[in-house]
Amino acid sequence: MKQTNATISGLDIQNEYLTVAQYNSDEHAVMLVAIQPLTGADGESSPSAVSAEIGALKNKFKFGTAPINYSLPGEFAIIKKMSVESQETDLDGALQWELGQHIIGAVDEYAFDYQQVGTGVDGINEYLMVAYRREQVDSFGTVLKRHKLVAGAVDLDLFALVNVFAANYPEATDRPALLLHAESTRAKLIMTHNENYIDYDSISYEEGTDPHTFAGLLQNTAQRLCSLTMLTGSSAEVPVFAAGALFTDGGYLETLRSATGNVELLHPFRKIGCRVGVDNEQLAAFLPQLSVAVGCALRGGDEL
Repeated sequence: MKQTNATISGLDIQNEYLTVAQYNSDEHAVMLVAIQPLTGADGESSPSAVSAEIGALKNKFKFGTAPINYSLPGEFAIIKKMSVESQETDLDGALQWELGQHIIGAVDEYAFDYQQVGTGVDGINEYLMVAYRREQVDSFGTVLKRHKLVAGAVDLDLFALVNVFAANYPEATDRPALLLHAESTRAKLIMTHNENYIDYDSISYEEGTDPHTFAGLLQNTAQRLCSLTMLTGSSAEVPVFAAGALFTDGGYLETLRSATGNVELLHPFRKIGCRVGVDNEQLAAFLPQLSVAVGCALRGGDEL
């Protein structure tokens, strides 16, 4: 299909693989997907390792001139909710000063973005602020440019998951939900409500951890997160939508669902169209790995 201004790609950079999804807003559908194993020192997603695999990926994926939004791992970001007086005339300066209270080093070493998330009492506005080491942000953008690709917006995997969930489960966004993204040794659990990111926690475990042990870790983390956000009393009442490479083994997800009673697959094409030209059985095999990339692409040109 000919690319238009409505076409944009999302790139998910994990420690063990890269995933790309190309979305066309005119068609309201993902038109192309690709997954590339990522090899490097200790399996880390270093810019050099990513660069090598982007080069390999170009041989089988038609990036074209579409901008590529790329995600960064949320566990390395500083995410804070901050309050600023509504009469503040230098909002950037005020938020930068607040950021400086939460980081080690100079503020100018960080790229940051923010959005207003609420109007508080007594003329106080609330903002969600995200900061990331500028060196990391720029290094992956440089990788794309090195391969003559168009770098788009930078996102966090946490926010991309919220985005793909809101697009595919609109009827569920008015209630608290937990989004689980699990890889071989680490998982992230994100609380979302009304299409907004609320908070997240992480879970660490040994590679090969059985689903019953993982279920216990998940339930403990979910209860802690629900208690902290105070949106619901019991985590058992909150549905969990799962994504990530850990669930490419369908039996793992089934056992986890049986053990917890409230986990289901986060399906990135429940409402979003999928025209990637593979049959359902092939698609199901790598479906859990696509959510972050699709969420990035759905953001269009928006920033963090």
